[in-house]
Order: sequence, then structure tokens, then C-alpha cells
Amino acid sequence: MNECPVCGTELYENRETEFVTRHLGRQYRFCSDDHREEFEEAPGEYL
Repeated sequence: MNECPVCGTELYENRETEFVTRHLGRQYRFCSDDHREEFEEAPGEYL
């Protein structure tokens, strides 16, 4: 189980999500496309 780095919503490993990005060689998953975009604009705020 993972969490959306923006809001903390639980994301389960066995569920596919289309809201994914990579940062510094690591993959991050999100509960929504809006949160993916927020993260991509300022990843340092969420790490």
C-alpha cells in the first residue's frame, strides 16, 4: 500500500492507476491527475 504524496489517500499496490510520474528515478502514484500535476510543479513540497 502507498499513499498519494499530496493528500495521503491510501493507494493499494494491486490496483492500476493512470496517475503516475517519476522524479529523481523514483515512481510516484497519485489519487488524481490534479495531484500528479501539483506534485510535478513543486515536488520538494511533498517529499
